[in-house]
This record gives sequence, structure tokens and C-alpha cells, in this order.
Amino acid sequence: DGEYLPRPLTRLSSPGSVWGLAVVPGSARAPWREKARRVIAGAVGGGTGPPATCAMADLAPAIHRRFERTKRLDDMQPGDALIHSRYCFHRGEPFAHGGTKLRYSIRYMPASARLFDNRFETALRAKGLRGGEPLDACGEF
Repeated sequence: DGEYLPRPLTRLSSPGSVWGLAVVPGSARAPWREKARRVIAGAVGGGTGPPATCAMADLAPAIHRRFERTKRLDDMQPGDALIHSRYCFHRGEPFAHGGTKLRYSIRYMPASARLFDNRFETALRAKGLRGGEPLDACGEF
């Protein structure tokens, strides 16, 4: 995942640091957030094609440069957790040391929320879902 996602870039260099996630603090409420979201939303946001969440650098270089200037990298260690709004621009960041590391992402949603069919998620068809079903009736996602 090479693309995204306000605070100056801080690369901490303690031995064994692993990084793994870059975030743009404050981006969930920034005045430019909707413009940035429309760029990568594809047909879901009124454009064309599938969402292009990993193509910000190509689709909007100026927005990508803003993200790069203001992203934050915390000095994460094994067992650490980073909690942020799903609307905060974020992306995977190469680990600074060692080989492949495992990450785990959890999104909490109320069971009463309804499934949205973005027309690109093949898992919906595989599970016989059409959109509109309550999440607690959809199984794992």
C-alpha cells in the first residue's frame, strides 16, 4: 500500500523501531478533506471506476505532497496500538528494520449499521449479499 493519507514528519530512530502506519493527524476535520476524498473515491464518489485509495500521488500530486509534508510516523514497537478515526487519511509505511511484520486492523461499527454496496467489493456477491443488510447479518468482513 504505497499511498494514503497534520503534524511534522517525525522519524524516531530507536533501535528496533518498526513503524508501519503513517497518519495525517487532523485530516478527518481538515477543510480540504472532501476534495482529497473525491480524488480517490472513484464511482462511489461521483467519478469513474473503482476507488483508487492507493493512487493519490498520481491522481493529485499537490494533495499527496501535503500528506507527505504533514504525515506522522510513531515509533511503534511490537504490541503497540494506534487508534484513529477511519476518516483520518492514513497508509502503510515500510518497516524501518527487519523483515516482514504482521499488522492487524479492526474497524468497529454498530451492529445496526447497514452494508453499503459500492459495486466493487466481490465478497458481497460471494456471500450472496446485495447491500442494505444489517452488518450483524453479514458475518465477518
